[in-house]
Amino acid sequence: SQGFSKTSTFVVIGDQSGTAYLTATNLKQDELKQEQSYTITNIRRKFFNGSPILSTTIDTHIETCNMVNKFIY
Repeated sequence: SQGFSKTSTFVVIGDQSGTAYLTATNLKQDELKQEQSYTITNIRRKFFNGSPILSTTIDTHIETCNMVNKFIY
């Protein structure tokens, strides 16, 4: 480590089709809020203990949107 710190946050996201875990690296406080809809780009799918999880990358972009589906955590 060269003086850089990194945080990881696990968030449960979902809509009518189901739920998934998202592990977000260096997520800003209050970036994701309950009962809000988001567009999240450039995420990748990983497996943890045989279960799929979603993971952010250095190119991930998160922004609010006006969709009916809502993410929950």
